[in-house]
Amino acid sequence: MRLNPTPSLSALAAVAIVLGAASAAQAQQASLRFFPKSEIQGDVIRVDDVARIQGISDPQLKEQVRRIELGRAPEPSQERVMSQLSIKSALKQGGLPDHVKVTFPRKMVVTRPGQKVSRADAGRHIQKAIEVWVLANTPGEHKARVEPVTWRTDLMLPRGELTWKASARDSSRLSGTVMFTVQIEVGGQVIETRHVSAKLKLVGPVCVARSDLRSGDVITEGDVVEEHSEVTSSSVPCSEAIGMSVRSTLRAGAALRDSSLKAPDVIKRGDRVVIEYSSGALRVTAVGEAKKDGARGEWIQVRNTMSDSLLKARVLGAGRVMVQ
Repeated sequence: MRLNPTPSLSALAAVAIVLGAASAAQAQQASLRFFPKSEIQGDVIRVDDVARIQGISDPQLKEQVRRIELGRAPEPSQERVMSQLSIKSALKQGGLPDHVKVTFPRKMVVTRPGQKVSRADAGRHIQKAIEVWVLANTPGEHKARVEPVTWRTDLMLPRGELTWKASARDSSRLSGTVMFTVQIEVGGQVIETRHVSAKLKLVGPVCVARSDLRSGDVITEGDVVEEHSEVTSSSVPCSEAIGMSVRSTLRAGAALRDSSLKAPDVIKRGDRVVIEYSSGALRVTAVGEAKKDGARGEWIQVRNTMSDSLLKARVLGAGRVMVQ
């Protein structure tokens, strides 16, 4: 029986050299080859967008290399020439192993496709987005109209499906000039956020005078009627107007506003009033005369009939005022 001889040290060394050479050859196979021209969609340039990765067998390392960020993408419909120096720096910071061979073209250009939205189309899209918001936030009895929105510049946006969304800064305002925040999404990602003013007209029940009303008249149910007209922030519903006093003459058909109404006077000029003063447990009263008409809560001048002095007093109710 013939036995295989034990390998000599020289033979083992030769095997080690061969295996080492094979490992080195495998390591040299790991490479990163950048393309002369690349087209990307996102805001950031990554290795996977602009290069071919070969020979990296470790899945975790390969994914790490793929996601290394090389810089900002160009604007839509623009291009960017990449420098080898900046790429090498980014690769080093991203943890690219030294054994990975990197090959660059003579010139490396990255482009980003885009879509142009004309200013007229942008204005129409924004107006439509505002109309959607207004419709969702308008009370049931009212209707709101959005006047055409003027947009002054064309928009250059990334390629993809566009979505326009608007929301008012003050959701309680549905008439006049209202500020809106408009978000433009491409493929579900917010690309642009702009602030736009739009003019809204709210149409709904408005309280108007049935006939002429004079200053000082206290409004009754028969004095007013609701009509559909433009609603403003100062419009008053009839339910709130009844029982109020008219500040100045209102013609028949005139809409009632906050500024045209006041609480009814409970004290008239020349009325006899009780003047009250209190401080802690001390309470003093005196008789006086009102020098001016006054509604509850208003400040008027009164004359103390005993001292003949003029005092400033707040109206508490019919025939009662209080001084401080």
